[in-house]
Order: sequence, then structure tokens, then C-alpha cells
Amino acid sequence: MLHPTHTYNSKKSIVAQIVVAFHRLAVNVTFYISLLITVLLATELQAQESGVQVETKQSQGLFKPGGRHSLAFEVLNNTGSTIQLFPELNLPEGWNLITAGNDFSLEDGASKMVLVSFYIPFSESPGEKRGGFILVNNNGEVIASQQVKFIVEEFHNVQIRNLTAPENIQAGEAIEAVFELRNEGNIVERLSVRTTNELLDDEFYEIAPDSTVLVRVKEKSNGQANGIQMISCDLELTVESTGESKKAYSTTKVFPTKIAKKDAYFRFPIEASVYHNIYSNNEEYQSSQFYELRGNGYLDLKQDHHLNFIVRAPNQSNLTRFGVNDQYSLIYRYKDSTRVFIGDHVFNINRLGFMGRFGFGAKVDQRIGKWELSAFFTKPRLYAISEEPIFGGKVNYWPTDKLNLALSITSSKEIAQYYNYTAVKSAGESGQIIAFSTDYEDEKTSVQMEVATSVSANAMDYAGDVNISHREGRLSYRGNLTLAGEDFFGSLSNSVRYSNSFSYNLSKLNLSVGQGYSKVHERRDTTLYGMLPYFENYFAGIGFRLNQYHFINVRADYRAREDRGERTVFNYQERGVDYRYKYSRNRWVVNFNGRIAQTRNLLSEDRDLRNTYGEFLNINYRVTSGLSLRGNFNHNRTNRYNRTNVLTDYYLYGGGFNAKVSRKFRVGASYNSGFSPEETYRKRDFVNANVLWKVGKRHQLEARVNYYMNPNTVNSKELFAFLKYTYRFGAPLKKVLKQGGIKGRIISRDPSIKLKGIQVIASGSTVKSDAQGRFEVNNLPVGNGYILVDESTLPSDVVLISKLPYEVKIEEGRSTELVLELTKAANLVGRLALEGGADGKDLSAYLKLENDDNTYYVESDKNGAFAFKKIVPDSYRLSIVRMKVEKELESVVQEMIIDANESDNPVVFNVKPKERKITIKKSNFKIGN
Repeated sequence: MLHPTHTYNSKKSIVAQIVVAFHRLAVNVTFYISLLITVLLATELQAQESGVQVETKQSQGLFKPGGRHSLAFEVLNNTGSTIQLFPELNLPEGWNLITAGNDFSLEDGASKMVLVSFYIPFSESPGEKRGGFILVNNNGEVIASQQVKFIVEEFHNVQIRNLTAPENIQAGEAIEAVFELRNEGNIVERLSVRTTNELLDDEFYEIAPDSTVLVRVKEKSNGQANGIQMISCDLELTVESTGESKKAYSTTKVFPTKIAKKDAYFRFPIEASVYHNIYSNNEEYQSSQFYELRGNGYLDLKQDHHLNFIVRAPNQSNLTRFGVNDQYSLIYRYKDSTRVFIGDHVFNINRLGFMGRFGFGAKVDQRIGKWELSAFFTKPRLYAISEEPIFGGKVNYWPTDKLNLALSITSSKEIAQYYNYTAVKSAGESGQIIAFSTDYEDEKTSVQMEVATSVSANAMDYAGDVNISHREGRLSYRGNLTLAGEDFFGSLSNSVRYSNSFSYNLSKLNLSVGQGYSKVHERRDTTLYGMLPYFENYFAGIGFRLNQYHFINVRADYRAREDRGERTVFNYQERGVDYRYKYSRNRWVVNFNGRIAQTRNLLSEDRDLRNTYGEFLNINYRVTSGLSLRGNFNHNRTNRYNRTNVLTDYYLYGGGFNAKVSRKFRVGASYNSGFSPEETYRKRDFVNANVLWKVGKRHQLEARVNYYMNPNTVNSKELFAFLKYTYRFGAPLKKVLKQGGIKGRIISRDPSIKLKGIQVIASGSTVKSDAQGRFEVNNLPVGNGYILVDESTLPSDVVLISKLPYEVKIEEGRSTELVLELTKAANLVGRLALEGGADGKDLSAYLKLENDDNTYYVESDKNGAFAFKKIVPDSYRLSIVRMKVEKELESVVQEMIIDANESDNPVVFNVKPKERKITIKKSNFKIGN
């Protein structure tokens, strides 16, 4: 067909060419897409017509990376004939196929299970992935397939390990350890790190999957250490998403320059202290001193006999401000079977009996198998109101490790406490108290029970006390009940007290509910102790831990309290809610507590409820491992202590610090702004400062200063200070060691040689030399000893002139002087030469280089080349011990001087053939007849 001819200009021609090119491209793309669709449709039709069906028989749930997984498929043949099938599994990129099963033959109508397994790498990102199970026939044609959907779950796996740390250092040097944090999970992890050492890098990190971060920590060793130490460096990581924590450690051995002498005696440890107290206010000044001697330790090497004693004098109980009692007491223990108490003690052998009275007496406990027998006597000596002696005995029996049964009897005269305004009828009665108790404890349950009877000439009465705790799964119970009759004259009388509480713990949630009730009359002198109030309360609480850093607790309660003194100071009822938030992470600890309540003051004629509340904020910050700061702010609005029922605001604030400057010096100070009568807010110290300083091993100084205000006093501002000096020593009991020591020095005439860090070993004790080459080893057995130097710690080109091992004589009580000298090493390089030429001879040989102090051996190669390394410069003799192959060759002994500065100049060592000598031995012989 003919087309009319058209004429175009050049621009139109270019446009036309572009249009034609796009047209051809579109036609080709359309063609190939159509072809692909046709092939896919044909494959699908072929699979349908083939009658081979595939069904997934295993749930396609979440797949965890970093592990092996399996899937099962059922294959059904409905083709009408037997076919041969080859299974394949297409996986996402990077996954590893372990097995897809072997090829198999399947008859018509038959089915077969095919198990495939594969491995998902750790770093596989979470989310949906696609794959497919395919069956191929003998011709390589796909006749059936099943699409597989994989949902990869989030996988958290952060590992920590110590990467590098020095195996050993010298005392005074710093340890730097490097830890590796590796994210082997499949998501980006945010984490924090902390250490008990000094952290040199960041505290917070964000690590991508299959990535690593290196973190350094540092710890300085004690330069004054005089024994081998093991110092640990640690690093703990916490994963933000899971709250999981992991820790890694490194350990470094620290060698001292000096090993201190061990005490040759077995000693009993004793502390002698002197106290100096100072008190002053606007009108008066007081001071006093008292002294104290304490001992606490074993009396024998087997540690069978133990003694603990204290002697304190003079008696200062009559001083208004100090009230320090003199005391003379000791406790002796033999193994685990016998205990003896002598002197001033307080003995309470049961809970409901007579209250213990501090005084002079004795007590013996003797264990015999499952039985323990006890007896005691004590007579008070400090206060005129309590001079009546008390004595008694007790029998304990343990049928099992979990159960204890006990029976006790005590006898005394009950004290008439004239200042106790809740004193009971029995005051002044003499009699006995018999008590039976049982204690049981296992992994879930604890029960403490005691029942007692008091018997006097005029009355008999009873008391009982039981405490129970039990845990069953997540549920826990605690409860107690105490009853005492009106005429019972033990520690309680005319009393009732009980409480019950339940708590239920989930992984992050804690629920609690409980109640308490107490009307107790306890025998105590109100001139010395405050009275226990009546109280009643009911509560319910919930605590929730968001993660390891954040904790929240809310508690609602009802409570009533009444003072039981001569004049009722408080009597109130209230209902309220307590709330608490705690944050703890790395260097920060923050506590915020509060209470919102409605309070009725029953001492006021106005019985209206008042809205009261309080807040408490406390912040602690650890600046370094040795320095911590704290601050607090309290506010309380209450009407409890005002008879007019007026709300009163109390504001308190304060702060302080504790600093551990070194292992031997600590200092701390705090400031509080005022005073509040509330139990949880009660503070009176304006300024408190304390110092502790250990000087050497034997001396210790402690000082404390308090500047404060006591409420309701005329001279309110007061100063109290005390200074304590303690001297520690040991009373020698037995000499156990005969030992001596070595004071050594490493020297060199070459100033470029470093003398520090050279390891010296003596009888198993190891030290390192200091910068001047000095070292000291003690505690060595008397007699001949040997000194070794770890030559691996010498500089690379330095040798020890002294011959090792170096023999020294150790004398008891003395330090033997020792000098070891270092020098630059020399090398001897050379070759063997045969007089008259080698003629193909094998010149391999064993050579010896020696003088009176040192001997070295080396081998030469076939060409006769040899080299002696790290030789002490000196005059030597060089000889051949023997030739390896050529036995007829011998050496000419050669004298030479080896200098460290000329050690690179090769030498020629001559060998020659051995001289052959014919010797005719004379002998009588005959030839012929």
C-alpha cells in the first residue's frame, strides 16, 4: 500500500521520532505483559487441571527470629495417575532453608504430609513476609503451589560481655575495662548502663539490630595496698522496652610493691575508745568523758571458743543530757553448743513474761542434741524503782528443723511504776509466769504462738499471743492476736490487740487490704518511755510498678488514735488517702508521698471534720560512687494537736550530702528547717555533721555535731557534740609463725631502662617493683629461699645480669637485702665456616655459648647460620656440642667479648675435620703353627 509522502522540517522530525519510539515501547510492554499473564493463567489452569492440591496443616502464627521453624503441608493427588513430585520452598531473602523434603511418588487418590524446616536470622525485621510452597513434576513444571505468610515477631535480645581488661596491674595503677553491648534482636533497642566503678562513656544508648557499642569503665587501685588483691569491674545494662537487666564482670589481679608482714602471733582483737561529750545552750555548758574497752573474737585457732566483752565507765546515768550507763559484761560461746552471759545484760526469754531489767547477772544456754536448756538470774542496779531481781529457766526442743517447742518459768516481784498512769491492780505483786511457746516456719507458712499464766498469792491470770503469716500462690496473709487479763502482770496487762491483712501480687500489680486494733497497757515507765496509744484502723491499697524505674501506690484508710498518758495530748479520728510515687534509675531516687484526709479532733468542742493534707518530696542523687546529695520538702496541714480544732500548717525543708573521700575518710552533713509533731514528719536537727577518719590500721576518729531546737523549751537552741577516738590492737595469745622477709631493689647502669612493674616471685608471693625498682616481700619461711623474676615483665631488649633462681637466706624477724641488676641485651649472630671450604657439607650443629655465670644453647641451620638472642654482655667461650650430621667435623673453641652495642656484627666460627690417628696396639700373636 502506498502512503503519501510528507515533508517535515528538522524540529518536527525529532518530535516524530520521539513519538514513534514511545509508540513502539508501549507496544512491546503491552505484548510482554500479555505474554506474562497468559503464562501465569496457563500455569494456574495446569495446576487446576492437574488435580494436585496442597493444604497447610500447621497454623501460620508468629515466627521468632534467631531460631529453627517447621511447617507441614498435605499433598493430595486427584490426577487419575501416579505422579512424581519435587517439593520446594521459596523463602524471604536471607532466610536459610534446612530441608524441604525429598522427592516422592504419589498414587492417585493418595495424600502425603511434607515437612519443611527453615532458619530465620536474628536480624530479620518484624512484620509480614511472603513465601511459597511449590510442587514441581519431572519436567520442571510447577503443578501446584501454596502461598505462605510469615509474621515475624519483635525479638528482644541484647547481650553484654567483657571485651578487654588487664589481667594484672601494679598497685596504684588504673584499670580500664571495655564491655561490648550487642543487639542480637530485630528492633532498635534503647538501653541504659550503670556501674559501681567510674563510667567513662555515656549512660544511654540506642542500638540498631546486629550492631555493637563499646562502653568503658575505670577503677583505680589502692597504691598503698600491701597484698595481692582482686578488683572487679562491672557493667549492668537495662533494656527500656522490656525492663530486663543483664550484668557482666571483669577481674584484675593487683600486685603490690610491698607485701606487709603477717603478725607472728594469734591475737584477740580489742578496741579501746574514749568519748568526749559537749552540751551547751544560752545558759549552761556541760562536758564529760567516759571510756570503753571492747573485745570480740576467737580465743583459739580452731575457732571453737569465742569471747565478746565490754567494759564502759564511769557511770554517767545521772547526767541530764548524756545519760550514759557504765557496763561490765561478757558473752562466751563454745562452738554452737554453749553460751554463757555474765555481767550487765537484759534477758527476755519469752514475749509475755516479765519485761527484762538491765542489771548484773548471768545466763547459761546449753544445747544437747535437739534440746536446749537455759537458766538466768539478774538484779537491776541502775534505778531505784526497779531493784527487784528476776530469775528463771527455759527448755527448748526442736522435733524437726521447722518446729520449735519451748516451756519457760520466771519469777520476780512486779514493779509499782508510780509514773505509769495505766498501772494495773497487780503492781507490787510477787509471783511466777509460766509460758509455753511454739514456732513453726517453712517455705510458705510461719506461726509464732505463746500462752502464759501469771500466778501470785492473790490472783491468777492469763495471756496469749499468736502471729501467723501464710503465702499461697500470689495470695499472702498476715495476722496477729494478743490478749492479756486484767490481773496478768507480765509485759502486758488488761490488753487486747489484733490485726489482719491480705495482699495479692501479680507481676506488676499488688493489692492489699487489712485492719488493726490495739488497746494495750504495756509496763513501761513513762518517765523514760512514751506510752503506747490506743488505735484502730482499716485500710485498702493498690500498688503498681510501671517498670523497674516507676512505682505507684495508693492506700485508703480509716484510723483513730488516743493518747493514754496522764493528760490526753491527742484524740482524733480520720479517713483519708495516702499516695506514693517512687522513681529509681541510675543515680536518681525520687520519692513523692502525700495524704489527703478528713480529721475530727475529739479534744475540741467543735467536732466538725477538717480537710487536712500533707506532701513529702525527697530526692537523692549519686554524683559519683563516693558522693551523694539529698534534699527534701515537707508540708503538713492538720488539726490533730490543737484543742481549738484549728488547722495548722507545718513546713519543713532540708538537704544534705554524704562523701566518701577515700576508704578511710567519710564526711556527711544535713540541714532541717524545723519541727513537726507528726510521726512521719518529726525532725528537730537544724544542722547535723559527722566525720569518720581511719588513720592507719589502728586509729580511728569520729566526730558529730548537732545544732537543734527542742519545741516547748525556754532555751530552745541547743548544741550537742561528741568526739570519739578508738585504738585497735590485738592481745597476743600464741606465736604461730617463724618468718622473715626480703627488701630488694632492681638497678641498672643504663638510665633508659625502666625499673617499674617488674614481677618478682618469692615462695609463691608475687610483687612488682616501683619506679625506683624497690620491692619488699614478707611472710617468707625461715631458711634458704629462691627468688625468681618473671622475664616476660622485663622490657623487650633487657636481661637480668643476676643468675636465676637467686638463692637467699631468710632469717626470722629480719629483712634480707637483695639487689638485682638489669642491662641491655646483646645478640650474637654468625655462621659456621669449614676450613678449606664447605664442599657441600651439612653444617647443622648444636652450639654452646658459656662463661662462669651464664650458658646459652642454639642450633645452626644446614648452611651453618646461627643466632643467640638476649645475651648478657660479657666474655664468652663459643663451642660446638656436636654436629648433627657430619660427625667428622669439630669446632675450634673461640673466646669472644659480646657487647650490646656491637651485637649486630656477624661472627665466623671455624670448624675443621677431626684429625685421624692410627694407633698400633701391641699384642702377642703367632702365624701358622
